Amino acid sequence: MRTMQFAGYSGAGKTTLLAKVLAILKARGERVIVLKHHGHGGAPKDHPPFLERKAQVLSTPDAQAPDSFIFLEHGASKVILVSGQMCYVYAHAPSPAPHASPLSPVGRFPHCLGTVDMRPYDWFLIEGFKDVPWPKFFLVRDVSDLQWFERMPSIWSNVKAILFPDQFRLEEAMRIWQNTTFWGVPFVRRDDLGHIVSIMMRTGGVYLDPRSLGHF
Repeated sequence: MRTMQFAGYSGAGKTTLLAKVLAILKARGERVIVLKHHGHGGAPKDHPPFLERKAQVLSTPDAQAPDSFIFLEHGASKVILVSGQMCYVYAHAPSPAPHASPLSPVGRFPHCLGTVDMRPYDWFLIEGFKDVPWPKFFLVRDVSDLQWFERMPSIWSNVKAILFPDQFRLEEAMRIWQNTTFWGVPFVRRDDLGHIVSIMMRTGGVYLDPRSLGHF
């Protein structure tokens, strides 16, 4: 199973991009499990059973839907949502209602990952957890977000591309650094899905075991 992380500050477009990538992988026949960090803490907001919504076809993510639904509707087979000290697991109906389990108090991996059978899946995609050294895309809102790398040099080698929201901000970064890369990492537009998926296929990690931080 391959893995790739989508990291960046709030508002950088991680959920929207991951949903679009899920749709591409689904069209290719790939089975995908998603891990998302629910940064607000507490339980995710209530929602009706997925069975009531599965007939809806969304061309773009629904801003009113919980992220777990967005990912399921765009192609994820299962979604693990980490919120505070709890882990919520979502799957397509008629699976049981999402359930919660406690996280391990030690380490940076959710304990529940060790209880999920990963063998049926082709890809493991992660939203958030930017401090953990998975192979990752870093989504920026503007060039000022690149200051993050100066504070986190230990995980820089795992960033496979920097994704900009539009051509204007990408060209701004090119003018500042006089190049199409930052520390050797390529600049890519967030809507250049073909390029993004191509980079995933070339550089995505090989998922081994959540308890050993194995991902190469």
